[in-house]
Amino acid sequence: MADQKAYSVGTLTRYIKHRLESDPILQDVWVSGEVSNLTQHGSGHVYFSLKDDEAQLSCAMFKPVAMQYLRRMPKHGAKLLVRGELSLYPPRGSYQLIVREIQQAGEGDLHQRFLALRDKLLAEGLFDAAHKKPIARYPRRIGIVTSPTGAVIRDIIDTVRRRYPHVQLVLAPTVVQGDAGADSIVRSLAALQRLEGIDTIILARGGGSLEDLWCFNEERVARAIFASEVPIISGVGHETDTTISDFVADLRAATPTAAAEQAVPLAADLRAGLDQAQQQLSRNLQHFIEVRQQMLDDCERQLEASLLHQLDRGRRQLDAMQEQLQDRMLGSIAVKRHVLDDVERQLARTAESLITTHRNTLAMMEMQLQSFDFRSVLSRGFSLTTHRGQLVTDAATLQSGDTITTHYHQGKTISRIEESEEKDN
Repeated sequence: MADQKAYSVGTLTRYIKHRLESDPILQDVWVSGEVSNLTQHGSGHVYFSLKDDEAQLSCAMFKPVAMQYLRRMPKHGAKLLVRGELSLYPPRGSYQLIVREIQQAGEGDLHQRFLALRDKLLAEGLFDAAHKKPIARYPRRIGIVTSPTGAVIRDIIDTVRRRYPHVQLVLAPTVVQGDAGADSIVRSLAALQRLEGIDTIILARGGGSLEDLWCFNEERVARAIFASEVPIISGVGHETDTTISDFVADLRAATPTAAAEQAVPLAADLRAGLDQAQQQLSRNLQHFIEVRQQMLDDCERQLEASLLHQLDRGRRQLDAMQEQLQDRMLGSIAVKRHVLDDVERQLARTAESLITTHRNTLAMMEMQLQSFDFRSVLSRGFSLTTHRGQLVTDAATLQSGDTITTHYHQGKTISRIEESEEKDN
């Protein structure tokens, strides 16, 4: 015995604990038995034993898990199916089952049905992330599929009103337990689909046993959720409760209250975000204005310099053009003056020639006119006789008593007709 190595109690206990907790089979195991010695500790932990005709097993259900089963805590003598992992409690040197989930007797068949449907729908792709629709960030109307009575609907309404009071809530009253539950859920989902403006649907109920929640594991409910054109948030049961509806829904929430929180933003965060965005926008706008003002100043200076340069160049060009124009004008004036002198001399000669010609023509015409002047005829001894200013060429036109005027080369005489010769004959 002196050569045999001895282990301390603590060392051996730790070794056994390590062996228990490193065995994968013992770390996720289902155990069935009858409840005995159930104790609810003031800390919230629950301790009990599972026994059958051959042995008994100590079980510990710590507060986070025990809180899920407050309303359906197993009684002494109840038949349970318990899932958990084996561990060793060193102070007592005893092993125990750390409970993670409990089911009432008879729920084993439901569990198998659950797994079979889950695997079937998984293979069909109903759980694929590619089919998940995004949840509206700022919903206007939210449909709620749950019981019209009880704590769930009150919690959802209170949560939404507290976080995002502007949204409209539309309740589709639904049976959420029992044989009629599945058909009722399908009808309520369809009714909300027909309403205009529904942005999000919350499918919810409180916690319960697998049997209580079974309507959320029905295939027709799963397919109705998958076919919905409106994104659906599933908030069924407590955090550890999992249903087929959770897998198919576009978003799974741990509880109905959590579903309401994920369906709407927090108005205070939105206001803070808007304030921050407004401040950032104001800063950006101020920076934009300052940059543009600086650019405008630069453009103004460049424009002013460009205008001065162009003005100076224009002035130089104008002076040069003015000098050229003056030179051209002076040369043109000299040429024009010479031309005008020649033209003036030609016009003078032409005018003198025309005057001489016209003078000769007038002299000839004057001579011709003088030849036709009756006074020149009278100078040769002829006379003219007029009666009442008219030339008398026919004596027959005169009557006795008419006064006639006879014009001579020098003077005239006035006579009165006594008797005409034609009448005497």
